[in-house]
Amino acid sequence: MGFFSCDVVFDFRLNRKWTLMSDRTILYVEDEENDVFIMRHAWKKAGLRNPLQVVTDGEQALAYLSGGGKYTNRKEHPIPCLPSPGVSPAPMN
Repeated sequence: MGFFSCDVVFDFRLNRKWTLMSDRTILYVEDEENDVFIMRHAWKKAGLRNPLQVVTDGEQALAYLSGGGKYTNRKEHPIPCLPSPGVSPAPMN
């Protein structure tokens, strides 16, 4: 399985990683606390310097992206990096 965000592809089956070349924020939407813990641990272990913002559902994700509610302060909640349309990760078998 792979994970694609911004300008990086992680292929966990091939144990390959590419370090993100920027400090752009990544928005991670996940409602399982254990999965968030694992992601934060992997993020740190991989040495990624991109801030990882976590929200727990689609409503929070929309509020974050629109800058609504508690996400109005863009210094604390910067606009996250989004994958470019038409760009896809490397094929994975």
